[in-house]
Amino acid sequence: MRRALAMAGVAVALAVIPAGPASAHVGGGPEPSNYAAVITSVSRVVPGLDVSLSADGERLRVTNDGAGELLVPGYSDEPYLRIEADGVQRNTRSPATYLNVSLSGDTELPPEADPSAAPEWTSVSDTPTYEWHDHRTHWMGSQLPPAVQADPTAEHLIASWEVPLVYDGQPMLVAGTLTWYPPPSSLPSTVLGVGLIVVGLAVAGRARWQRPLVVLLGLAVVAEAGHLATSPVPAESPVYAVTAAALPTVVAALLTWASWRSVRGGPARWCTWRVSPAGWSCCRVCPT
Repeated sequence: MRRALAMAGVAVALAVIPAGPASAHVGGGPEPSNYAAVITSVSRVVPGLDVSLSADGERLRVTNDGAGELLVPGYSDEPYLRIEADGVQRNTRSPATYLNVSLSGDTELPPEADPSAAPEWTSVSDTPTYEWHDHRTHWMGSQLPPAVQADPTAEHLIASWEVPLVYDGQPMLVAGTLTWYPPPSSLPSTVLGVGLIVVGLAVAGRARWQRPLVVLLGLAVVAEAGHLATSPVPAESPVYAVTAAALPTVVAALLTWASWRSVRGGPARWCTWRVSPAGWSCCRVCPT
């Protein structure tokens, strides 16, 4: 019994430790990032106009509920988007139409992409809101920025960026910054995991702690399963990533279940568990 509980404790600890800051994510939701982008200023205050940015700077979102017309220039200052209260139109001749499809911006441009050509507008939304990858607001390199490579443990200002807008013919500017924040230390989660192992080994042999310990292990498994279920699946090798991340939790769940069966099949079958000031106790004939 003690060996089964100890194995379950070790397995749960190993499942919980990777859930620290450096863990891989494998479910739904936004992917984690060490980059943080913020809007620091908008040069004009326009009623009904709202500009926001995703936390990592990868997506810019604009809503124009006002009475005027908002134009968003592309990377060569050509018309890219036209946002009005009744919807959004996109210029099919703008290279940004195709470059913004991917986060890396490495899309091959079709022949019709010509920033000097007259705009050809097509409707892309019936609402006054549009969101897109704007490559001016996030890090475009496939490698970490040089400053981060030199010292990944320090905070770095990667860039100060600007996105031009034109509202009713009047230019305006959205400005912001992109900053790298180092990942938090994994030491606290490692210490916690080691502590769980030590505590599990220390109390697993005590009969009155066996059931509470198994219950705690079960709760830890449920919590880790919830963490996995709410984490995003990586685009590359998703089956391998999900399997590798979920395997420790599955093993821990099986060992916890086996420990619970062992507890129920042991003293609990012939005695009654009671809670006393001294803790959990087992008695064959319990006082009423």
